[in-house]
Amino acid sequence: LFVVECSWMWVFSVVLLCCLGSVHFRRITMFSLDFSFPERYVYQNCEGTALEHIKVNGGGHQWPGIATLFGGLGTINMDFYSPQVIWDFLENKSCPDELGISDLSSPNKKLLKISDCLGRETSFRSGVVQWYLYTDGSVEKRWVSP
Repeated sequence: LFVVECSWMWVFSVVLLCCLGSVHFRRITMFSLDFSFPERYVYQNCEGTALEHIKVNGGGHQWPGIATLFGGLGTINMDFYSPQVIWDFLENKSCPDELGISDLSSPNKKLLKISDCLGRETSFRSGVVQWYLYTDGSVEKRWVSP
């Protein structure tokens, strides 16, 4: 899946279905000599869980803020140092000591609804991509051949 597609699935399933969450947007810089600019999107649900996405417009396939002589393609955005942004985001996060596959599935999950790629509720159709949303908060992306 692409980053934008994963972000939308998270926003749709966690923020929009659970509550009227919020979306914050801000441009990180207003002017750049490398003709690329980053934008930060923060999607937050009512429980305070957030997904942050930084999109670099006009940038190449490089880690922002890290000048390289070889490797990668296109313009390197130098408006922020990506390892520091990642560290700042993860610094106050934690994971459980143990997490098994059995913890990730719910035996009582029931189908809540089926959605198309625009988030509209629909019924089962073959030959198109559909999202199956369940009562335990899980989402499955499905395509059934016609």
